[in-house]
Amino acid sequence: MVLWLQLLGAKVGNHVHVGAIVATPCLDLITIGDGVSIGREVLLACDVVDQGLLKLRRISIDRHAFISTSVTLEVDVHVQEGAEVMSMSGLHEGVTVPACQVWAGSPAAFQAAASACKLPSPPSPCRLFVMFLAQGFIVVWFMPLLHLIPMIPMAVWTRSIASEAAPLSNAIPFAFASGAFYVVAVAVLLVATKYIVVGKIRPGEYSTCSFFFLRKWLFDGMMQISLRTLHTVYATLYVVPFLRVLGAKIGVRSEVLTANHVVLDLLQLGDECFVADWVLLGDDHIREYTLTLKQTTMGKRSFVGNGSLIPQGTTLASNTLVGVFSTPPEKTPLQEGESCFGLPAILMPTRRNVTDAYDTSLLFYPSWPLYGTRLVIEGIRIIFAPLLVSLGVWFALLWIVRTHTYHDDVHLDIAATVGNLIALSPVYYVSCFVVPTIAVPALIKWLFLGQYQPVEWPMWSVAVWRSEFIMSVLEHLTSVGLLPFVGTPFLPMIYRLFGAKIGRRCYMGGVDIPEFDCIHVGDDCAFNPRGFAQTHLFEDRVMKLGHVRIGNRCTLRMRSILLPESRMEDDTALGCNSVVMKGETLTRGYEWRGFPVDIAGNAAPDDVSRDEPRGRASSKLVMTMPGYEVDVPFQNVSP
Repeated sequence: MVLWLQLLGAKVGNHVHVGAIVATPCLDLITIGDGVSIGREVLLACDVVDQGLLKLRRISIDRHAFISTSVTLEVDVHVQEGAEVMSMSGLHEGVTVPACQVWAGSPAAFQAAASACKLPSPPSPCRLFVMFLAQGFIVVWFMPLLHLIPMIPMAVWTRSIASEAAPLSNAIPFAFASGAFYVVAVAVLLVATKYIVVGKIRPGEYSTCSFFFLRKWLFDGMMQISLRTLHTVYATLYVVPFLRVLGAKIGVRSEVLTANHVVLDLLQLGDECFVADWVLLGDDHIREYTLTLKQTTMGKRSFVGNGSLIPQGTTLASNTLVGVFSTPPEKTPLQEGESCFGLPAILMPTRRNVTDAYDTSLLFYPSWPLYGTRLVIEGIRIIFAPLLVSLGVWFALLWIVRTHTYHDDVHLDIAATVGNLIALSPVYYVSCFVVPTIAVPALIKWLFLGQYQPVEWPMWSVAVWRSEFIMSVLEHLTSVGLLPFVGTPFLPMIYRLFGAKIGRRCYMGGVDIPEFDCIHVGDDCAFNPRGFAQTHLFEDRVMKLGHVRIGNRCTLRMRSILLPESRMEDDTALGCNSVVMKGETLTRGYEWRGFPVDIAGNAAPDDVSRDEPRGRASSKLVMTMPGYEVDVPFQNVSP
């Protein structure tokens, strides 16, 4: 990772550890000093789109600083020497973290003085060089096998079928067989690597230059790849047995939607737990060439919301809930029956218990017919996306073979053939991959699901499985069908095809839109990477859908989220690592930050209504939330 950053222009010092970061293309603007340790899912955002402008600023991380998991660093951020930024923190534009201080929360704020931290005696140059060569060999030669080996039968079958006189009759059976083989082969490779190469992982401290770390690093990389190659397997009944085989201890009737950066041997889930999408569950800790691993435990019927983080070593009591994009309290653990949300976490005094409204057979104890129906639907869903990819590969190869072939035993001119292939490659790609991966899910959505409406569905209902089928297939095919359109005017057009209501001149820097019909976006809005409207929530195993309304000229910064039934009025901005709670309304003209959100300042110089003369804006801001209303005195004077 360090070499990759340096090759793309970043200035990186010595003895630096960089985890799975998400960096923008402007890596020339990043400076990382000696001895820095950066955790997983850290977002280094040197560019941001706001109010029709692309802002490019530097990010500097000085010597011996520590950036923990899922931290966002926005433009013009400076982390000084020896400072520590804790998990899920949001460092907003222009923030400087003073030397030897610990900052946490969103927006990040001072928490304590950092303990003195200096690198121990570094490993010998020879040992570091051997480690570098080993990791390079794995990345260049071994990792691609996870993609190539399962595709060998696809290539063989494609050649045999394409040579037949009537190949179309065998296309669908071929696609089913190759799709199923691909899923099984990837799963078998993961299990084989886990037990042959890695073995059982135990709590403790390990050197990052050890053979154990190299083996674990290999398996972690393969598991992250599986989140894409086996994406349709996650959030199904099939994923729990798969994770158990890989070492996780998961109780009966537990649901795991996504296993992201989890040490499976050190994970223990009680009965009837629920782990939502993109939860970081027990992520490892690396600093000073030392990897620290601890056991992570969730008690019976504990619930972890979308995008939340459960630090390693945490023990969640039974019947507890950690809300969306939240972490559990550090100093006072949750007691049985308690719930929390926010950054930093605060306790929910009361919350609606939706489980009382549904029979337990629709939440925890399904009947055998329901169980069988779900197995069938999710089994088709697992194979469907690889099936589409197989058909795309087959049609593209068939097209090429039939177009560029032999005539009278004399091959066509090689230069002309290669030139034609290069010239027509965009046509092959769009026709055989992009169009089907967009058109087929859209057709299925309108035929079998129709239009999304605000509703509540219990976990064990066909409506939930149909919705998850469409979204899972589309997410699996995102890298083929949607990623090329990110940041272009075509992406909003594609989402309109699925039912989203998106205005003119909108910039979309990501592909995170769930229930399309529940999205209402005005003109001239900007969605920066990882900023999205989340139109559904799973709470107590009940899927709740609601509208999200975004006015004109609004900006969502990195990792900003709007929950169902929330609203942004015109000329509003939402800061990084911020969450708008269910039912909240953000008043026009201001930037809001944090979780829960609060006013940070003016959204833009011209933050007054376009229909009013420039001058003094309203001196009272009304923030509405479910059950109460707060008047916040605020004065704004336009320039």
